Amino acid sequence: GISLDIKAPFQEDIFEKATKSKTFFIQSTQILDDIKRTLQLLTQNQEKIDIEITTLVIPSILYRKEDLIAIGEQIKDLRCTWIIKKFDNTDVKDKRFQGIEPPSAGFMNDLLEALQKEFPELPIELKD
Repeated sequence: GISLDIKAPFQEDIFEKATKSKTFFIQSTQILDDIKRTLQLLTQNQEKIDIEITTLVIPSILYRKEDLIAIGEQIKDLRCTWIIKKFDNTDVKDKRFQGIEPPSAGFMNDLLEALQKEFPELPIELKD
């Protein structure tokens, strides 16, 4: 199987905030194009592969329902399981995340419910 992390919707400003891609040697637009191309290849070959896509919900970075729906729009035609993972601040190496509190269980359940309603054909699971 294949496991992919999709850290942000395919909007340059949110993607750069979530990944710090401005510090990479490749432009953010090129990275996003490569990710889209990867998803297209997976869509064309999905009968042969088990695919799991993980998105980490981080308050103040990636937590808005609209942003997760935008990610769902990018993967909804892929035969995959989408794992919505709750941010955990207990073992954070990046200093900008140290002061961020994890989202509550209620918030995560509400988010899961909204995503399942939006994408009823897409298997979506919560993970701590």
